[in-house]
Amino acid sequence: AVVSTQSTGKYEDIHADGISTVKKINDICDQPTLTDDLAAPVVEMSAFKTMKNDYTCNHSWLNHVRKKTEAPFMRKGTVGDWANYFTPEMSDMFDAKSRDMFADVELQFSDSL
Repeated sequence: AVVSTQSTGKYEDIHADGISTVKKINDICDQPTLTDDLAAPVVEMSAFKTMKNDYTCNHSWLNHVRKKTEAPFMRKGTVGDWANYFTPEMSDMFDAKSRDMFADVELQFSDSL
């Protein structure tokens, strides 16, 4: 069986239209229908900026063992930022591994919104 991200949503979708994406995920989970007013706090609480400042999400409680030269657990939360860290070779390797691992999932990636 093939699973489509058209019906499940993906990271870029929450950035582009958070309320619709949360409502779509809610529907997939077969929960009572959400209004925009009920979905809005979910969008806010799951926003990258909110989670980056929440020690239960950002792993800052591990800072005492993290090497000072390591990148923080959460960087920017920007769609496509991975391209600033991957070489073309790394990207090719990641794409090949992803195609293999997710052969049964229709993935459509975007580098920007």
